Amino acid sequence: MGTSTEQTDGRPEHDGHGGAPHFTPLSTARVQHIVTVLRWVFLAHAVLMTVVRWDTVAHPGWMLALLAVMLVWTAIVTVQSRLRGLRWRPVVAVDLAVSVLVTVTSRVVLGPGVPTAGFEGVGYYWVVCAPLAVALSYGGVAGALAALLMILPGAFGVGHGHLWAWSADLLLLASCWGAGRLMDQMRSLLAENQRSHAITARMAERERLGRIVHDGALQVLSMVEREGPELGERGVVLAGLAREQGAQLRRLLQSAAGESALEADPDSGTVDLVATIEDHGSESVTVSAMAGELLLPAETVHEIDAALQQVLSNVAQHAGPGAHCWILIEQEERTIVISVRDNGVGMSPEQADQASREGRMGISRSIIGRIHDVGGTSEMTSAPGHGVEWEFRVPLS
Repeated sequence: MGTSTEQTDGRPEHDGHGGAPHFTPLSTARVQHIVTVLRWVFLAHAVLMTVVRWDTVAHPGWMLALLAVMLVWTAIVTVQSRLRGLRWRPVVAVDLAVSVLVTVTSRVVLGPGVPTAGFEGVGYYWVVCAPLAVALSYGGVAGALAALLMILPGAFGVGHGHLWAWSADLLLLASCWGAGRLMDQMRSLLAENQRSHAITARMAERERLGRIVHDGALQVLSMVEREGPELGERGVVLAGLAREQGAQLRRLLQSAAGESALEADPDSGTVDLVATIEDHGSESVTVSAMAGELLLPAETVHEIDAALQQVLSNVAQHAGPGAHCWILIEQEERTIVISVRDNGVGMSPEQADQASREGRMGISRSIIGRIHDVGGTSEMTSAPGHGVEWEFRVPLS
């Protein structure tokens, strides 16, 4: 059964936390307003049919009473469809009860001399509006069940003057189920559209904040890092702090970009590795990548990116002032090769082994461990005065 809300109009609602408003363009009240128009049309048709067969009706007074009930209830539903804050489930229940009452009593009111087909009694097609309203508001299954309530009297010989009555019953059942299913699909599409708009808005806001941070805070931190050593010993300390804070800000922006990419395509569970790594580009980091996308599982991209961030963090902290880093992404058959090298102070193989054993610089866990977890291999080469070079090789699954 399709889900629905008790929202009565299509006006924006807020989530209560200052977030963006969301809309309910196919709310129960709007659907009921559409069905109300049909109620008046079918009521006019029922009045016309009353005039046509007035001379053959067994109890004309009772038929007028039923028409009066239909008129009053149609007016009530029309007024209620314009009210805000109304709970529609009780209204729908009464609506079905009134329609079933009209159908059940029609056989007695019309008498045996008036032929009827299925639910087409005094109310004729007016009684169809009740199950149709249920279908449009609460889904195909609920609509089919409501239609069965209208058809059920036929199982006891009420309102079925000839064999063709079952054709009308089948048409009513199929129409309510189909209309409800169609409305369910429309609601799902609209919900997905709203979600896509919300994601696009969040991504645009993140990009805007990223530009502000890059053009403001990161530029200032880069200037402090570059010119700080000229101020003496305290300037060197400030330059080191600026370098660390700049690296943290870049990692924060890159993490937000990765989350946005995953939000943009949550069903596929894939993220573009090339775009993720290209986000690391800056004044001190040059990224060279293949053309086009390279979609990998989100978890794989996350682990590779985390390992890469640790390498870049080591360059910022240990390669020395003015060090530059180059990242190269290549694809060799079914293997992704990522090379990261810098022109910093470097270190000897003995120093690298010692740092790995002691768990310093994240070599063992944050770099080698992460690449190993995604089924890849990592290799580091370094020499004093010649910087450090990492090579990650990750197979494509």
